[in-house]
Amino acid sequence: MLNKSIRTALIYCLLILLPAISLAQEITISNPKISMTLNYSKQACITSLVVNGQKVISGTDGIFSSVDAGGKTYSSLHLKRNPVLVRNGSIIKLNDIEYGNNGLKIKENWLFTINNKSIKWAIKRSTGKSITAEESGAPVFNFDNINTWEGAYQGYGGGAPQHCGCGFTASRAVSHKIPLATFVCS
Repeated sequence: MLNKSIRTALIYCLLILLPAISLAQEITISNPKISMTLNYSKQACITSLVVNGQKVISGTDGIFSSVDAGGKTYSSLHLKRNPVLVRNGSIIKLNDIEYGNNGLKIKENWLFTINNKSIKWAIKRSTGKSITAEESGAPVFNFDNINTWEGAYQGYGGGAPQHCGCGFTASRAVSHKIPLATFVCS
């Protein structure tokens, strides 16, 4: 009788917990200097970034991409469905990142290339049609502390790090199929 009660309780707990466990889709991307956590459960977002032992980003909206067009903001924080993660050795691809609405469909693919000295992150974005974007965040960074950067952010041209040894370049143009940003930590 006791075994049957324990078994029933375990089955009940598994039924409750399994959906929550399967919702957590995260991968850690790292090398000796950098560690980042990529959440790809109905979003595409780096929720943690540690560089040279210093945690510079931690949060549900840490690093993501976005487009402001037609008075609306669309971002990789709110996807139509789960993207597809593919890992092949030192290359991680997050494909089929789709957001927007019926009038504006935005599709991205993120490519992480990892080696012992750096992690290169390239974002490729395409739209179903040419658009005029008021602003394009590729990517948007939400640092834990503003002092992580020395204030050399150059509009859409890039940023200069103070402590973490990272740099990025971005393009203002939003076209049908162009590389939009490259972020390199070394």
